[in-house]
Amino acid sequence: MLEVFDVADPNACYRRKESVVPAQSLAMMNSGLIQDTARLVARRLAAEHDFVAAGVETVLAREPSAAEVQRCEKFLEDQSRQLQQNLEPLFPDGGSATLQPSVEPAMRAKENLIHVLLMHNDFVTIR
Repeated sequence: MLEVFDVADPNACYRRKESVVPAQSLAMMNSGLIQDTARLVARRLAAEHDFVAAGVETVLAREPSAAEVQRCEKFLEDQSRQLQQNLEPLFPDGGSATLQPSVEPAMRAKENLIHVLLMHNDFVTIR
């Protein structure tokens, strides 16, 4: 996983190279560690009155903009509705994740939102 994200050479003291390549996004999307983390964070924040704000603040360490809140709330609604309509998961669970996704559509949508936030550039890139 570190190779995909330009692992630093411990024997060198020069500026680290930076790259943004599709393999990084795919590694984050399919990582069992990231999937488990998204599920744990979503379950911990599930009782929060404003789940979207709590999720953005927890993962990205900043307050969401009004536009981000609106898009995230729409994502939650669309995901919940889509998951309720499908008896089988849209994306079968697999890989190295150890936690099973929630069977409740609203909770699964929250897990998916946190997963998306973990792949956000503001989470991956230190500025």
